[in-house]
Amino acid sequence: MAKVVKKKPTKNKTVKKKPTSLERHKLALKIITENIGNTEKIRRALIDLGYSESYINSGHLKDTDSWNRLMEEKLSDKKLVNMHEKLLNKKAIDFQIFPKSMKDKEITEIIERFGFQIIKISKYESWKRAYFPILDTQAIKAALDMAYKLKKKYGEITVNHKLGELSNEDIEGEIAGAISEALGAIAGKTKKKRK
Repeated sequence: MAKVVKKKPTKNKTVKKKPTSLERHKLALKIITENIGNTEKIRRALIDLGYSESYINSGHLKDTDSWNRLMEEKLSDKKLVNMHEKLLNKKAIDFQIFPKSMKDKEITEIIERFGFQIIKISKYESWKRAYFPILDTQAIKAALDMAYKLKKKYGEITVNHKLGELSNEDIEGEIAGAISEALGAIAGKTKKKRK
């Protein structure tokens, strides 16, 4: 009699495909744009995507061909020009307080003299508030700065200072001297207090 051998059922293993560089770059761009200003959250998310800490800190991501192609696709120069036009004209509402005794016509003339157009004048018990649109400079600056950084339009930035001209040994000597001086000053104050 023949022996029947039962085959063990095999588990259906799904092999997780490693994302391509371009796919990772797209995810990285999404993370960066959704978390503007939160560098720690961006850093952790990029690590979760498989980027090493040293690679993230080096800025090499922005040097790759796939990143630059993605930047051209998502932030083409044409799109940036259109964004610049919109952002350079982005407005916010501001207000100015005036005495209640001042006539609305006078308030309007003052605001218009500065190049603004009155939206509304609200009257309160002892004062008036005039509302007018102004350029939203913070929004303009932040959006443009982010776009320029992503496209590496700033280029390399060099800071020249005294330590830049010194060798590592000289820098260590400067630091040690400053620390010694500070400690000496502290010790001197402590001795004086004890007397």
